[in-house]
Amino acid sequence: MKTFKPYTPDQLLLLPPALQDWLPEGHLAQFLSDGVDHALDLTPILATYATGDGRGQPPYHPAPMVKLLMYAYCTGTPSARKIEPATDEEIPYRVLAANHHPDHDRIAAFRQTHLAAAQRVDAAENAPYGQGHRRDDLPAELTRRESRLTKIREAKAALEAEAQAQAAAAKAKRAARETGRKPTGWPPRISDPTQATLQPKAQRHVTDPESRIMKDGATMSFVQASNAQVARNAAAQGIRDGGPGQGVR
Repeated sequence: MKTFKPYTPDQLLLLPPALQDWLPEGHLAQFLSDGVDHALDLTPILATYATGDGRGQPPYHPAPMVKLLMYAYCTGTPSARKIEPATDEEIPYRVLAANHHPDHDRIAAFRQTHLAAAQRVDAAENAPYGQGHRRDDLPAELTRRESRLTKIREAKAALEAEAQAQAAAAKAKRAARETGRKPTGWPPRISDPTQATLQPKAQRHVTDPESRIMKDGATMSFVQASNAQVARNAAAQGIRDGGPGQGVR
């Protein structure tokens, strides 16, 4: 007689009490959640809730709403009507929503209000992971939370360093223009480069810092890619690669 594995659909299970434990550490939802919590500045979105008379039901916090939309776009389910039941039926959505269940009207309204920022975030997180891997697989250095947070912090620190370097260069350029001129009025106010802040569109890929979010001319969609420019030297019969985002002389 054939022996089957136990099948007891009515068996009671004791799930882990922490929602984060419902998913493996290297799951895409875990990475997106850490990215929103530790790398994204939701202040502009939070500011839109500052006005109002306080009547009615309190809104959902923007963090889980952003996480739900990011995960939905990354997994090919951008429909608000499909996200709504998924917060009940699918563990990743339920974890990202912190066990809340926003209806599709609220999800659609949130996306409509903050569409410009959401599109940039979705494009950044929906980059391909390479041939032979599932789209929800993560690079090895991003599967464990400790190394994942380290990568996120390193990327943020690198962006801050770039902003400070740009501010220092601008300060030096302004100072050079003032050299040799007779000062009049108040001295020019030159900002401290160490206090430079990140620009809203600043970006850095945690595993491929040289790549950038670019628009694909064929599909008109946004992808994580490099803009390699190549030129041939007719005299030396050589080929020169300008590198991502760099021109070739």
